[in-house]
Amino acid sequence: MPRRSREPSPTGIYHVMLRGINKSTIFHDEVDYMKMTHLLSVISSPTQKNGEPQQPGCDIYAYCLMPNHLHLLLGEQGETLERTMKRIGVSYVRYYNQRRNRAGHLFQDRFRSEAVGDSKYFATLLRYIHFNPVAAGMVRLPGHYRWSSWHEFEKPLPPGTGICRQSVPFGNIEWEELRQLVLQNPDIEKFVTAIDVERAEKTEHAKALISNLLPEGHNLTDVRDLPKRQRNSIILAALDSGVSQQNLARIIGVSRPTIQRIWHASQQK
Repeated sequence: MPRRSREPSPTGIYHVMLRGINKSTIFHDEVDYMKMTHLLSVISSPTQKNGEPQQPGCDIYAYCLMPNHLHLLLGEQGETLERTMKRIGVSYVRYYNQRRNRAGHLFQDRFRSEAVGDSKYFATLLRYIHFNPVAAGMVRLPGHYRWSSWHEFEKPLPPGTGICRQSVPFGNIEWEELRQLVLQNPDIEKFVTAIDVERAEKTEHAKALISNLLPEGHNLTDVRDLPKRQRNSIILAALDSGVSQQNLARIIGVSRPTIQRIWHASQQK
């Protein structure tokens, strides 16, 4: 079974966050926001080439552009998640640096992603993403915020004119039902709590998986002090079991770059 550098999603759906380095501002004005929405539109609905329609790089189900970070709910389509996010990042950084006559990195490390495996979590994330500006105290209602896909749910656009895909990647709920669910005005604190509970459950599951891989008499905090070959073997086995690099790094105290190097080295053998 091939190892992956991120938590695999059985559905190909991911919640992705990309943040400015040191939480610095990445969208300063309307021009910046419009540039990013244009990039999302091009990737999700590419124009024809030589008269032939092009396959979209990904399906975008929701987005929210905040001053120092952005949220995406997307599904892999014509390319991998890594390829899609690289295209977005490289294109925007090139534009940003040229416009401001600067050089260097803009985004903090690699994007963060988490797998979305069912319609319940999918719907929760849709609302969570759209309520980000409300939670940040920027607006009173999500419909008051211009730079999110809330407006595509509030008043669906004609097919092919918006960024978001008007369909549901799970068969147990209809698009109109989901749209109405998203448009409800829920208590944002409940959604934040729901997200935190979901993540906590994943962490506990990951701890149990890793514990089963440890030599008898050792605990999770011992992993980083084990002989390198043994430590690396446990790390790779945990990744194969579906533990995300982010959770693995947090649980065993080994940095994420180190885990990535171990994984990449295993792929060269």
